[in-house]
Amino acid sequence: MGRNNKYSKEIMKKAVELSENEGCKKASETLGLPYKTVYNWYKKESKQDSKNGNMRYKDFQSYN
Repeated sequence: MGRNNKYSKEIMKKAVELSENEGCKKASETLGLPYKTVYNWYKKESKQDSKNGNMRYKDFQSYN
């Protein structure tokens, strides 16, 4: 049983971008989305980027 995609990819992308710059809490408040949803999107993207060798997220800035 799969989940329904409630949000568009554009909203997800915007939330991840805001999270990168302002933090997940601020991004969720700005966009009116649940914090946990934004946090999960951010963590998923940061894991995916680290696997691809992209270290652009705050978690990985110390490696640059």
